Amino acid sequence: MYQRESIVNRRKIPPSRKNDENVDREYDMQMCGLRKRQEQFKDIEQLVRTSVSPTKEEVLDSQHKWKGIMEIQLRQKEEQHEIQSEAEHKLHCFNEYVQRCVGPHSKEEEESREQARRDYLRQIMEENMKVAAEKLEWQKKQRQKDIAQDNYRLTTPCSWNRRHYV
Repeated sequence: MYQRESIVNRRKIPPSRKNDENVDREYDMQMCGLRKRQEQFKDIEQLVRTSVSPTKEEVLDSQHKWKGIMEIQLRQKEEQHEIQSEAEHKLHCFNEYVQRCVGPHSKEEEESREQARRDYLRQIMEENMKVAAEKLEWQKKQRQKDIAQDNYRLTTPCSWNRRHYV
């Protein structure tokens, strides 16, 4: 009779031999992990206890710690502001120097360069449009020529024979 496979019906295997060489090392590793978790739990318990019902010293320590953190952040922000204002000052000085060297007509020169660029691009666009129109005209002429040639073939006596082209 056929039996369905089941985990209950699996064959019995004797347990493997114990590895005596690594037992102490594995025990030490497990104990180290447990100690770390125990320290983490103690830290969490201390944090929860101080946040729920702190003593006066803990409140003062917390305030002092947060005050120090905020002072550090304020100093960093002031340093960033100083660096930024210094960079802006350097940029302003550089712009003034460039304006003195280039002269007061730089805007007019820039406008004339921009106008020349626009004119050049307009000229290229007109040339492209002219080329496109010529191409379309050529295609129309080709079509007309093909139609005229087909009509001529139809009127010739050998139009029934496709091998002979005029």
